[in-house]
Amino acid sequence: MNNKKTILIFALPVGGGHISVCKTLKDILSDKYNVEVISHLGDKFLFDNLERIYSFSVSYLNIWQIIFNVTFNDRHEYLSKIYNIYLKHILIKKIKEYSPDLIISLNSILNLYIHSCSVELNIPDITYISDPFTIHSSWFNSHLKYIFVPFEETKEYVIKRNSISDTSVLTFPINPKYTDDVSISRDEFFDLYGLDKEKKIIVISSGGFGNINVKDINLFISSLIDKYNLIVICAKNEKLYKYLTQRYNNNSLKILGFVDNMDEILSFSYIHFLKSGPSMLFETIEKGVIPFIFASYGAQEKGNIEFILNKKLGYYGNMKQLLSKLPLNNSEFEIMINNIHSFVSESNLKNEREIILNKIDEIAQ
Repeated sequence: MNNKKTILIFALPVGGGHISVCKTLKDILSDKYNVEVISHLGDKFLFDNLERIYSFSVSYLNIWQIIFNVTFNDRHEYLSKIYNIYLKHILIKKIKEYSPDLIISLNSILNLYIHSCSVELNIPDITYISDPFTIHSSWFNSHLKYIFVPFEETKEYVIKRNSISDTSVLTFPINPKYTDDVSISRDEFFDLYGLDKEKKIIVISSGGFGNINVKDINLFISSLIDKYNLIVICAKNEKLYKYLTQRYNNNSLKILGFVDNMDEILSFSYIHFLKSGPSMLFETIEKGVIPFIFASYGAQEKGNIEFILNKKLGYYGNMKQLLSKLPLNNSEFEIMINNIHSFVSESNLKNEREIILNKIDEIAQ
């Protein structure tokens, strides 16, 4: 008989970073708890179309930026009316299906409503803020009790917004495969993809949607193809994948769709061109690879860039600016790598997983 307690995690599909955090928490908790993940509400109107809506919104960043900034400091109390009309019965019905002992919210869009439901049903809930630095007001509710934040830099700000909460710094959840060694050797990896073993690897990705500007990707490839092995991750962007595979045919260029071995790819990479989403940023750093941030797909990612630059863990700029930095001279490379190794050592993410589990144990009892 299964006597494990049940934890219900709400993680809507609005960017691969939130889903990555969800998978990591599930991995940490699954040995001790029954963990159920809710990524769709079954409403067939708004929330089950969020992935499509979010993909559209990041294609028009100026509009998204305006919406984000206008609502940034608003506590959204007026949204409680929408909750009562539309969301309340949907969320309560979904929660009752699982009868959880604890609820974890990983997305700001539902955060206010999940807490209200948990209070009504007398179930403890945790807000795990997965936007680590630029924290939108929709994360907050004046009655939240338990809030987890990933860095000390964000704790003071959160306490100001929610003075009565139990605010704990429990790091940014990193999938264990990024903290562990990979099982494939360098030679095996290069042979698998038919890469030149005399060249370093530079990889470029842009989150789960693969929204890379065509002009940028062509400049990236044309500038680097003669000196490096290039791996382009198109993820869910089938249009980009088709365009690139038809345009290029070069043994030093590997064009991939959605991958599940990013840990292996990063293990043998020199530099990673990427957007500023926190999950992939910190997974890249955990693997000891220098991030070159060429895109920011949301105002909520602004703080991520500032953190990376202030800690001297990577670079940020447009594609042309970043390409001009290559190749890095040896001293510049060593300084950056040493900064990354020091940050990883101080973060001690392997041990943090045990800390996360212990804190959740304390609340779930």
